[in-house]
Amino acid sequence: MQQKIYQGTLSANELADYLVGYFDPQANLQAQKLGKDETYIVQIGQGDVVEKIHHALSVTITRPAKDASGLVITMGEQRWFTAQMAGGAAFWGLIGLLVTPWALFMLLWPLRDAISGMDLPKDIWQQIELGIASQGGKLAEEHYLKHPHEE
Repeated sequence: MQQKIYQGTLSANELADYLVGYFDPQANLQAQKLGKDETYIVQIGQGDVVEKIHHALSVTITRPAKDASGLVITMGEQRWFTAQMAGGAAFWGLIGLLVTPWALFMLLWPLRDAISGMDLPKDIWQQIELGIASQGGKLAEEHYLKHPHEE
């Protein structure tokens, strides 16, 4: 899993919208944004039929601390969220739980298990960099995180 911290007066909502707007119109890709306030998950999955997407690359976008500027962005693999996964209230309760940054970290799987044979993670990071630069931000730190279920 890869995590980057960016400095600047940045909007998580704008970055999430930018990523969905870039990836969703592409052939054989779906993208969706989940979350609220300044904490979002952007999922990008391979396939043209949403019901057939099982795994997706998930980008979590959040603030480093309450009332802080900048953004913390983490990318990993996660199951594609659909409304059919659970009843309406349970689904939105799950989404509410997942927008907690620590819960997001625990559910993201390493990128090495992601959609194999694709340059998608590299493409997503390139678009994140462009989106951050368009808001006047810059990279402050970069980390490679180990999932807690790995040895």
